[in-house]
Amino acid sequence: MQRVRFTSLSQVCGVFMVCVALWTGAHAQTQTTLYSFSAPSGGSPAAPLTIDHKGNLLGTTGGNSYDFGIVFELSPVSGGWSFNNLMTLTNLNQGESPSTNLVIDQTGNLFGATYAGGQGSCFDFCGLIFELSPNGIGGYTKNTIYYFATWGHTTDGMNPTGRIVTDAAGNLYGTTEFGGTYGGGTVFELSPQSGGGWNETILYSFGTSADYGLYPVGGVTFDRQGNLYGTTLNGGINSCSNGGCGTVFELSPGTSGWTEKILHAFVGTDGYAPEAPVIFDRAGNIYSTTDAGGGAQNVGVVFRLHSSSGGNWQIQILHTFNAKQGGQQPRESGVTLDANGNLYGTTTNGGTSSCGGYGCGLVYRLVPVTGGWKYEVVYDFTGGNDGSYPDSTLILDSKGNLYGTALTGGSGGAGTVFEITP
Repeated sequence: MQRVRFTSLSQVCGVFMVCVALWTGAHAQTQTTLYSFSAPSGGSPAAPLTIDHKGNLLGTTGGNSYDFGIVFELSPVSGGWSFNNLMTLTNLNQGESPSTNLVIDQTGNLFGATYAGGQGSCFDFCGLIFELSPNGIGGYTKNTIYYFATWGHTTDGMNPTGRIVTDAAGNLYGTTEFGGTYGGGTVFELSPQSGGGWNETILYSFGTSADYGLYPVGGVTFDRQGNLYGTTLNGGINSCSNGGCGTVFELSPGTSGWTEKILHAFVGTDGYAPEAPVIFDRAGNIYSTTDAGGGAQNVGVVFRLHSSSGGNWQIQILHTFNAKQGGQQPRESGVTLDANGNLYGTTTNGGTSSCGGYGCGLVYRLVPVTGGWKYEVVYDFTGGNDGSYPDSTLILDSKGNLYGTALTGGSGGAGTVFEITP
């Protein structure tokens, strides 16, 4: 099954050193390439990083001609960072193309998903959820805890992607792009069982009507009341060609299951094709991005939803991407909120460097000011040792340093992990 993508260019709070010149704007900052990938050590890191309690960075790569993806750890050491390959996927049955953030439980186990591989009747198989458990001698043991769309389970989801979250009981929540009862994707829950193993529950299947959203690729986010929120790439009441402009949805638990509510259906001029997870500020406002729409160039927006009377939500466009130099297509990155209320994100394309004419991508900041938001370019990628095409959600550490990944470039040519230090 092909999802409908809308783009005018080609194609979610919870490292050695190559420093590169930085466009400083109003604030002096430093970009550092912490690690460059090269075959056979993985490539194309697209999923967000995770920071553990020791300050290690954990992440995945999508794979290259030598493997089907890896899970890696970057640990701070004197004078730099140490790279450790925690797991290499070597065949389809083990999974292919890790596609989500990594979740860490209280005992140090890691959980993540692969978009493909595993079992099932999907082309290149349907994806899986894996667990990596510390083995006591510095390594990890992999266990597949769930295969999507196994034979005979036709209503299951397929192709998990986006942000995975966990609750206090250790249950995992996420989305699949396709599958479910109606084929439009799912929101799922995986619950650990007292006798061992995991039980999957489909909380919601998209596709009963395109009006209610199709293809939730950004994953989910909890609010303080236990409701789940996310975006759908397509669907909604407005067309934007044939697939719909996309939605922001809420799922609320009840005695008879989970109920979906569409908070906003995009119309195109306010953005369309949202691929990223949503985040909340302390006041309960929702923030995210769309990959397309918004302006004459149709290359995306940053938006905020705020609750109004009667339980309705109103959209405010904080920034419309237009000129190539200012970045284009935020794609799957969404935004990250710091303690001062500033928003940070990446665009996969745009910027002042070429990278085939589309731009190598950049890191931007939105600063709240009287009457609106001020947009600043924090770092403009060159496509050299700093990498190109940043596509994942940025994460912040306790000191305000930003970390992210670039899909390609770096000294090894297969992508980078980078840090931006204030």
